[in-house]
Parts: sequence; structure tokens; C-alpha cells
Amino acid sequence: MPTAQSTVTFSVKVRRGLGDATRLYDLLRPHATRIGSLTLDLHHDTVARLNAMNPLPFHSLIKFNAIVPAKNMESADGRGIIADAPSLSEFSLGHPLSSGWHLRQAPVFGHEAWNPPFAQLTVLNVVNAWIPHWALIPILSLSSQLVECRIWFDDYGRGMSLPPVTLPNLRVLDLTFCVMDPFPWNFLITPNLQDLTVTTSPDDYIDCWPAQAFIDFHARSAFKLRRLRLRLAQFFNQVDKMIAVLEMFPELDTLELRWMTYGGIRVAHDNAVVPLLQRMDMHSGNNQVLVPQLRTIQIDESRRCVDMLKSRCEPASSSVLETVVLYFHHGLEWESGSQSESGGDEDFSEDLEYLRERGIQASRAPMDYYGGDTFDDADYDGESSGQSSAPDEEEEEEEEGEVDEDSDAEEF
Repeated sequence: MPTAQSTVTFSVKVRRGLGDATRLYDLLRPHATRIGSLTLDLHHDTVARLNAMNPLPFHSLIKFNAIVPAKNMESADGRGIIADAPSLSEFSLGHPLSSGWHLRQAPVFGHEAWNPPFAQLTVLNVVNAWIPHWALIPILSLSSQLVECRIWFDDYGRGMSLPPVTLPNLRVLDLTFCVMDPFPWNFLITPNLQDLTVTTSPDDYIDCWPAQAFIDFHARSAFKLRRLRLRLAQFFNQVDKMIAVLEMFPELDTLELRWMTYGGIRVAHDNAVVPLLQRMDMHSGNNQVLVPQLRTIQIDESRRCVDMLKSRCEPASSSVLETVVLYFHHGLEWESGSQSESGGDEDFSEDLEYLRERGIQASRAPMDYYGGDTFDDADYDGESSGQSSAPDEEEEEEEEGEVDEDSDAEEF
């Protein structure tokens, strides 16, 4: 048995049954004060029923993860089972993805049902669920200690007049937009931001990079990015704006650029990206090389792209490139009437070998709109700088179990 100073990790999967909320509550209650990390995989109406109960004394809880069915995301207001968690640092919530699932089918996050202590959070992950504009401002205004924030944001914030929100410790910001919107850039101030990811819906055919709003956001915050990921549906139509963004951050060491797809159709506009790739090329004669300090690049593959990468391996270049990932479009058809520069199925194996011979870790990976990030595993294991484990002097034990109809649900 753990000592009085130890904490435990609980992982609970509630499979089915209308009585699961009460059984889960009774299961957690005897251990509540010493649970340091809690993962819940919930089912049916468990969310609303659980959050309607009195908060448990999670006085040692540091990390909370929940996988929630889509229809339970907008549960009614409740007390919030984790409302009494004075040490909570990481809150992660989402719903599981299924085959054929589309980003626009994501539910809305009902933050009032959970009522977490936002003021002390250092990590906030709400993915595969939209945060509406009217909820984003109060959530971030309360979460002044955030170091990492990953959220999906809906598109209903246009034209709002907003007070500024300063997140002085924020280093990682990952925003997924239903439709590209300048809304977050209009009020955020993040002076220590280092890692930024921006993703749009793959069928957002009206997305337009809010260039001036982003410039103003950067001017207010004066941050220096080290890692940038741009996954944009209309990348091809705003290459000049992408060049301007990269010109703002010459110190980048990690870059991901993705040309988005939808419905198994790849729109073949690779030639539109050529001006950007030319600026990234390190062949002699280019005196305005973009992002010269890149050590890692993840990018959709094309012949021009590969040639650019090879230029960064030449003896005359000043490149410090170490890692390359080329995303290929496995199983995608080309849009009728369009033609890829490479034909869509060019073999880049010799080029990868060329890079490897020059000390580059080079690989290919199938294109994934989400970049591999889903919520199938409720535990985000990122580069958290917040409190993510029990104090060093405390011993940590792990207990795991499941609750189902056939279980007594008395203990794990």
C-alpha cells in the first residue's frame, strides 16, 4: 500500500450502463485525496450525471484527461467533479475519432459542465471539440498561468470588440480553425511564445490568412518563434503571405508546411508554391534565404521541394539541417484536369538516400491532415513546462481498472 505521502494514477474506462456515473463516483471517492493523475474514458450519459454530483476532494490531482462521447460534450452546467482540485495543472479533454470522421462533425466543448480551476492550469488541451468564441475569452482570461494551449476554435467571432488577454508564460499554442478567423490574433498577447501551430479545416475554401491581424499580434507580443507549423487548406492561394510570415521568424529551427486535401482529392497546384521554395533554396545566388537556421522540416513532397532540401546539403551552404520528413499523398486521386509537376507518384527514394548520405535523418510518411494528432490516447505527452507529475519526494504508484456492468466497482 502507498504511504500517506504517495500519490496514485487512476485510469478508468466506463463501458456502458446508465448507473456508471454513480458507480464511478463511489469508486473514486475513497482514493480522491491521493490521486495525482486521472484518466477517464466515459460513455453514454456519464458526463452530465458525474458533473452534477458534489466535487470530490482531488487535493493531490495534477493531471486530468478525459475521453468523452461527442453527444456529451455540451452537457448542462454542473458543479464539476474536478472543481475541488487545488493542485490541478493539466486539463485535457476530447472525444475519440472514428473512421470517416470529419472535422466539421466535432461537437462543442461545454466547459461549464466540468468547471475546472482554470486559474492554475499550465496545460490546456481541448481537441476534437470546438470552443465557441463566447467561451474562449473567459477561458483564456482565467488561464493566466498557461504554458501550453491546444484548442479547436469555431468561426463565430468575427467583428467582435475584445479586451486584450495576456498569457505571459505561454510557450506552445496550437489552434485549429473551423474557418480561418483573425479573432484570436485580435486579443492575445503572448510575449514568450516559441511554438505555434495553425490548422484549418481541409474543405475551408474561403480561408484567408489574416495577415494584418497576425502582424499586429506579433507586434503586441514581440515573441520569437522557434517552431512553426502551418496546415492550411488554401495555402496555394496565399503563398506570398506565407513568405511574409517566414520572413518574420528567421530564427526558426523547426518548420512544418502542409498543402491540405479533402475527400481523397489533391488539388494539384504545386507550382504555386515554387516562389516559396525558391526563397528557401540555398543554391548560390540566393541572398534572401528564408529560415536559414532550420534543423527540422516536415513538408509535402514534390520535385521542387526535394531539390530545395538537397540545396541545403551542399558543401557551400550554411545549412544546419538535421531532420527531414516528406509527406506523400498515398491513395489520393488528382483533381480532373490538373496535373502534378511530379505526376503524383514520383519515386523520391534516391533523393532520400542522397540526404541520408550527408548526415540528414530523412524519411517519408503518409499524409495525415491532423499530423498524427488524435485523441485516441487521452494522455497528451508533449513538451510541458508546467507541473506534470507528483513532486520528486513523493512516491508514485499506478493503479488501473475498468468499470462495466459485470464489475463490483469497489476498487481497481
